Order: sequence, then structure tokens, then C-alpha cells
Amino acid sequence: MIILQGQFEEMTDFCEQKNIEYINLHLRNIEEIYHNIKWLGEKLQCPNEAEALCNQIREELEEIRIKVSPAKKKKVFFSLYRTPGTLASITTVGPETYLNELINIAGGINVFDDVKQDYPVISKESLLKRQPEIIIEPYSQSNGKTSNETYVLNDWRDLKRLNAVENKNIHIVDSDLVLKPGPRVAKAALVLAKLIHPEVFNE
Repeated sequence: MIILQGQFEEMTDFCEQKNIEYINLHLRNIEEIYHNIKWLGEKLQCPNEAEALCNQIREELEEIRIKVSPAKKKKVFFSLYRTPGTLASITTVGPETYLNELINIAGGINVFDDVKQDYPVISKESLLKRQPEIIIEPYSQSNGKTSNETYVLNDWRDLKRLNAVENKNIHIVDSDLVLKPGPRVAKAALVLAKLIHPEVFNE
């Protein structure tokens, strides 16, 4: 059996030609993560373990939500992608994505939670109008310079009129953790919560 996230036509064609069973998982939001864990549990003949894992994730997410609930929500901009070394082609997350859900659970407000697209490209002007208090940007350790916090901070200095830039409230997170929806979603939420509300976690 081959397990795929999203659509991979070449791989699915290969599986069909070779008579290999495959599963396409679609993980747009947290509810779909639960659904697919249970579905995979049925396929792999371990439904009880899958149900237990879903319950564990729910409990961990609820613990985070409760812990940050007394704190005032902060305006967050999630910089999903941009042209390395510049502030061009800035892409963020919309309201129907699991990343938007994680920001809410972590005690933040996605400043682009009113857009109709899942992953819109936004302008620097629109970002200046919305004035996020915190910028969070994923990085990959394989990206070389783009994974270095110094380079990320230098790039954002071009928008020094942003509150988050002026207050040096820019954080980078491991893209492998936050950009791959699945069983580690609660761990990703905790990382975001600690960045958004360090005072709650004494950090």
C-alpha cells in the first residue's frame, strides 16, 4: 500500500498499472486530519489505536486552548512563502486551513482570516494596513541562508512600519513540523502558542 497526501497523478497512475493499492489523504483542516487517521486505522486494521490517537490529539489541543485563553489574542501574520531574500510573492493562509485553526487555538488571530482563498498571495500594502503584532515564518533546514534567523529578520526590515518588525517580534519555525498536517498537529500548535504567548509559558 502507498499512502499519498494530495494528488500525485504520476504515482497514482503507476499504482494502477502495477495493481498496487494506494490511499489519497486530503488534510485541509483539523477535522479532516481526524477523519483520515481513523480511515487509515481501518485500512491498517488498527481502528482502536487510531481512535486513541485522535482522542490524544484533541486533549492536547484543548489543553493548549485552555492555557492561553486568559491572554488577549494577538494579531498574527503567517508568512507561508515569499521569494527568498526579498518580500516579493508573499503567500499566507486563509480561514479554511488547518494553519488558521492552529493560530486560533494558540491564542492568535490570523490577520488574513477574512480572505476567500486558502493560500492567497498578498501585497505589502495590505499587510501594512492590517498591522500584525507577530510574524511567524516557516523555514527548512535544507534551505541554507533562508533557514537562518538573521537573514529572515534582515528581509523584513524593509517593512519597518509594521508593528511586528518595529518590535522585533518575528519568529521562524520548523516547516517540517508546522507545514505537514498529521499526528503532530498538537505539537505544532504548542510551538505556535509559545511564540504568540511566551508570557503564559514563562518563556
